[in-house]
Amino acid sequence: MWLILAALSTLATFAPIYFHRFAVPHWIVPAIGIVAWLIAPYRLYVHQENEIALLKNKLAELEQKEPKLVIHRQNRSAFYVHREPHQVAGPAAMAPLGAYLEFDLTIENKGELNSVVARFDLQIDDVGEFPKITPQPRNYIQTRNVNFGLAQDFVTRGDKVLVPGRNFVRGILPFYVEKAPADTITELHCTLTITDTNDVATKETFSLRRNGN
Repeated sequence: MWLILAALSTLATFAPIYFHRFAVPHWIVPAIGIVAWLIAPYRLYVHQENEIALLKNKLAELEQKEPKLVIHRQNRSAFYVHREPHQVAGPAAMAPLGAYLEFDLTIENKGELNSVVARFDLQIDDVGEFPKITPQPRNYIQTRNVNFGLAQDFVTRGDKVLVPGRNFVRGILPFYVEKAPADTITELHCTLTITDTNDVATKETFSLRRNGN
């Protein structure tokens, strides 16, 4: 189209110079300008639409690859009220020191890229909120009457959890809070939120049964 318009414009400009009998209608040059003025924005519009469609396809591909975290509850979640042993505190001084929480879970990554979970936020009904809490694995926990040996199949022993793409990690995610629930509470209702280094987050609610006193 641009070649045709250019040829017409050239013909209208130079033909009368070399061919004196060749008469060019006065409307030809303005008409060519108008057509060019109409076509140029349309071509730009089509080009931009193609670029937008290409960008949308690239974004869709990236979204399919980025981490997608899902928490699945398992059936061993529990909590323990931590107390001083009798020989240290005495029978009348068994005030709780805190609570040890075991979240039995599977963290699944449905995306293609690896995910590094680096932040944990915990909300416990009737106890409080604990933002940016760090996992604290322990071997034992002292309750009123028993020094419990704890499960050791932790999803991490550090402060981060690596979840490979299209894969999962399974085990205990342990936390310790320096605030214990009331002695009358036999089940804790908690909301756990995890966030990875790319700000991909997910959350799940748990019910933790009491072990020991």
